[in-house]
Amino acid sequence: MKKLGASACALTEINKILTLQCPEPIKKINRRVKQLEKPMAIYCTTDYFGHRLIQLCRDEGIHIPEEIAVLATENSESICESVHPYLSSIDIGYREIGRRAAKTLHELMLGKSVPECTLLPPLRVVSRQSTEVLAIEDERLRTATIFLRNHYLEKVDINQLAASVGLSRRGLEYLFRSKLQRSPHEEIMRLRFEQAKLLLRTTRLNIEEIAERAGFNTGHYLCYMFKRHVGKAPSTYRKAHIAE
Repeated sequence: MKKLGASACALTEINKILTLQCPEPIKKINRRVKQLEKPMAIYCTTDYFGHRLIQLCRDEGIHIPEEIAVLATENSESICESVHPYLSSIDIGYREIGRRAAKTLHELMLGKSVPECTLLPPLRVVSRQSTEVLAIEDERLRTATIFLRNHYLEKVDINQLAASVGLSRRGLEYLFRSKLQRSPHEEIMRLRFEQAKLLLRTTRLNIEEIAERAGFNTGHYLCYMFKRHVGKAPSTYRKAHIAE
């Protein structure tokens, strides 16, 4: 670790985890990450580093994003969405970079002068689960929220969940309402809708397949609930995203 300031540091060892055959650097990174004060955030220069970091944290029982939020660069969907939780990443705009490079080359071939350096801003931050952080101080609520994020695709017994954090069902409901402005059930449905929207935006799966992967019983039920809560049919939502 190289100190950069009072609240930031550089995890320079992360460039040594390019392969799975580096046990010593991985152990060193794990030790260093565990020593850092949490909650915290780590920015990775590539999606691959972010992907591997999430895997390492999960292996060590470190919760993403509740303890460590992870943001990477490149926005390669095949990498960002092949790890759980999904990796947030900066879309740097490869298409625009290619277009500008082609334009510059064309101008050079015509004998025109071109800038020595052209800087292009990133297009956007594509927010996924690895940065979906809630600042939750209450340990009981934080534990319950982490559980729901890990099990929202399953049938969750709210009574058992409440008992596991030392509360009655009514107490857990009150805690959720007072801190998050929604009930545990509404939190489960929010997570399922977010998963459904992600699959609609990024895959060609049909409605039945999306319903199964997002925790809904049937495609019909997904369509009904999606239109009721999102305000449009899943097909309309998908077309609107493709149009963008």
